[in-house]
Amino acid sequence: PNSNPSSRRHMGLPWWKRRLLWALKGDASLLPSHIAIIMDGNRRFARKKHLGTGEGHRSGFNKLHETLEMCLELGIRHVTVYAFSVDNFNRSAEEVEDLMDLAQEKLSDVMWQRDFLQANEVQIRVAGDMSLLRPSLRAAVEQLTQATQHHSKAILTVCLAYGSRHEMHEA
Repeated sequence: PNSNPSSRRHMGLPWWKRRLLWALKGDASLLPSHIAIIMDGNRRFARKKHLGTGEGHRSGFNKLHETLEMCLELGIRHVTVYAFSVDNFNRSAEEVEDLMDLAQEKLSDVMWQRDFLQANEVQIRVAGDMSLLRPSLRAAVEQLTQATQHHSKAILTVCLAYGSRHEMHEA
């Protein structure tokens, strides 16, 4: 058995993900310094799996979390996540509320992981029109960005209430 803690951490991953991690870590020149992730397809996933829309979004977030951990391990230091565009406000009130609840829950979860954020020096930035978010979510964003503002090894930018048309209109 391999005694490498990193290897043990990935034992639950499918063989092809473990192989990919191993291969990429062998040649850092193959890795980008910045990746962007568009959170799309969670509703389609939920329908395909006969789940509620909220469960589809939650599953998408869990995959995002796994991906972010792999990025840190591989040395990818800048990640941008396009999580909630202004167009998403056109969805049903129930789905928008579920997404806002999920965003607030996950931002609060991240605050409980301060040791992880500090050990990896992850700075959290949030981009978008914060005035469109409910006050409790804006407060969670502010708390998280303030708590990590001096971290400098990795940057995670989360885009909430973003959109080019909206930004041009507001300019």
